[in-house]
Amino acid sequence: MIASVCPDISTFGSRISKSLKAQLSAKIVCANFVATEGMSDTKYKPILDSYEKLGVNVGETHRNSKGLSIFNAVHADLILEQTIKELEDERFFGRQGDGSHDKARKPQEATNIRAVDKSTGRPKIIGLEFSKLRHQDACTTRDAMFSTLQKHRVSKAVAEKKMVS
Repeated sequence: MIASVCPDISTFGSRISKSLKAQLSAKIVCANFVATEGMSDTKYKPILDSYEKLGVNVGETHRNSKGLSIFNAVHADLILEQTIKELEDERFFGRQGDGSHDKARKPQEATNIRAVDKSTGRPKIIGLEFSKLRHQDACTTRDAMFSTLQKHRVSKAVAEKKMVS
């Protein structure tokens, strides 16, 4: 499971001890579980405790909300780097935008990329970002789209060449 959650752990893990690698793996899987299931960060420590009961040594360092924040930040950076690599490898892609509002009813734009998975030949959607907007109009939405793409190292010139829709 750790390879799907944190694909670069094997590369990074070769530089740390086996025990610390196991602790890091357990904490990243736990942080991913808490984040993807939308649980409050108070669930992080009890889940680590349950890992410990099953015989996984998760250590004492960062067994708190700060630790969860650190592991989520590391995880977010890994996902960003993986997405950047994925976009670099795409020959063509389509952009899917979806205007909506956040809980405070402020406008936002969800930017996704539609592409074809090279290994399966099936369509895939890569979620990039929710951007906060000043106004929900065409100009602001376009600017948010290109800003999101630039954060993923896709320049406007490259996007104009690769986008097919």
